[in-house]
Amino acid sequence: MEKTVEIRDLLFHFLEDLPATQLRQVLDFTLFLREQTLTPQKAEERYHLLLSSELLEKTTHEIEHLEEEFANYKMLYPHKS
Repeated sequence: MEKTVEIRDLLFHFLEDLPATQLRQVLDFTLFLREQTLTPQKAEERYHLLLSSELLEKTTHEIEHLEEEFANYKMLYPHKS
């Protein structure tokens, strides 16, 4: 248990001054590692959380562009089961 705490403290220390882009990479990798032990539903929830946080970082112009790109997506590409 003590080793886990030491490792966690070291991680926090090394993460505290990283820029947002590198923190995003750490988060992506952490989610990848966690997905290996999560149920598919929990992995899906974490994926949507990450996607939502990425969308929050986009500029208004980028969001408008994405909305235009995917405006008729469901109609053009219906889900086929």
